[in-house]
Amino acid sequence: MADVAISPFFLDSERLQAIARERAAAYRSASPYPYAVIDDFLPPAVADDVAAVAVFGNPRSAHAASLAGGAPLPVISPLYAPKTIDQCVPDDPICSEPFNFLAFFAHDSYAFSGMANDAAKFAAGRL
Repeated sequence: MADVAISPFFLDSERLQAIARERAAAYRSASPYPYAVIDDFLPPAVADDVAAVAVFGNPRSAHAASLAGGAPLPVISPLYAPKTIDQCVPDDPICSEPFNFLAFFAHDSYAFSGMANDAAKFAAGRL
């Protein structure tokens, strides 16, 4: 990759909230659903500098859809998909089927599941 000067990027939560308010209705009614991974927030040139993305409990189950109130579930942007590790703890009702009410705690178990270590190894391997 050629050396290209990119201005520093700082997360601006007020700008992100304004974008969310501005596009909420369009996002809710879009088909397919707009990408959840910051396509519209980060300048496109930043994607080239992102080495890895780790997603834990990515919403994709029927239960997650019911919690979304009819809004389509997010998807990972093609800009980031090749560099993304998408992890789901077994029985996590947000990202796996079938819904298991007895395992509802699974969505809170990523910190001690070993998946954070897996994600760190994935990210380090992409540097």
